[in-house]
Amino acid sequence: MIEPVLLAVTRVATFEAQQAKTNATGFFFKRGQRLFVVTSRHVLIDEPTGHFPDRIEIELHVNPDNVAESIGFSIPLYRDGKSVWRDGLDGGGGIDVAVIELDRTALPSSMVYRAFTPAHLYWPRDLIEAGTPVPIVGFPLGFHDTLHHLPVVRQALQAGNLRKWYYSQPSTAVDVKCAVRQTSSLEEYRRQHGCTPEPFAATISRNHFRPAARPLRTQHACTRRAG
Repeated sequence: MIEPVLLAVTRVATFEAQQAKTNATGFFFKRGQRLFVVTSRHVLIDEPTGHFPDRIEIELHVNPDNVAESIGFSIPLYRDGKSVWRDGLDGGGGIDVAVIELDRTALPSSMVYRAFTPAHLYWPRDLIEAGTPVPIVGFPLGFHDTLHHLPVVRQALQAGNLRKWYYSQPSTAVDVKCAVRQTSSLEEYRRQHGCTPEPFAATISRNHFRPAARPLRTQHACTRRAG
């Protein structure tokens, strides 16, 4: 049995033309019948460092009987010169969150995944105190289970008041000791009883997203891999 949260998180690789650029982490988010992949905005574009990929590739499991079998699913980031993702916003303006809606008709019918839903989002009424355990799930610097193509999980603690911005920025602070030093805070979650279908809650702010173009029809699957 694979823990649901491991199937809700996907490895993200960025490309400029055919040149591989960076590795990152994303997770699936479902709202009604719409399915999104969520990651950090700086994964898709980072002006200060000159990071301007034109597509990403996410890894999808496609065999419920063999978790080691996966494919790469390529998603162009621009259409007609315009970005296809949506930037995250909160009361203070832009935040380092971006979402891309997936064209579900282009996804493999055998895709094996789990998704977070609005029921998993943090709300102000939720009590997440300083010192609360916060498992962090992801692919830091590309590090992961390369046979089964699954993320790694590390243990952290909520290090500050979640309701207050950290250093006047729309972010929070966690305390974690780990050998691998980079994982986006998007993939932090805490256990919350009663949530379905996955018993986890994402510890990200409740955010709004700027409108974007329609789902990208040129999304396509490629590069089948089997362990």
